[in-house]
Amino acid sequence: MTMVTTGSQEVSTSDKRYGMVEAMPVAMADQLPDPRILNSHLLPKYLPKAISTGNHKCVFIARNPKDTAVSFYNHTKGIKGYEYNGKFENYLQMFMRGEVDYGGYPEYLRQWKHFMDEHPDVPMHVMYYEDLKEAG
Repeated sequence: MTMVTTGSQEVSTSDKRYGMVEAMPVAMADQLPDPRILNSHLLPKYLPKAISTGNHKCVFIARNPKDTAVSFYNHTKGIKGYEYNGKFENYLQMFMRGEVDYGGYPEYLRQWKHFMDEHPDVPMHVMYYEDLKEAG
């Protein structure tokens, strides 16, 4: 997204977490220069209400559920606060039952689909992570 907004072909070296909505205070987000590029894994009900006004452009990137499970597993193992040292097979069972951050992936996708259906005026571009990897 940074390449699109800057008109540059240079790959951004900024840390992805820098723009994570769930990792920054609102005051910090307010101070970012326009156009702001933020990302989040949150369900729509936890995002600022301003998202539903249609004054923002959104890109929703979905991912193959298997890849999502592997990514969440690696993420969970990499964060000390989680203290998860189990095997992927055990994590996969928790993932399938929705006992992980953000709940079950099918429910996550359903809630985003519901948001898009309820807010057709919000410009939402849906992409698939795997397509981005193929293009890269």
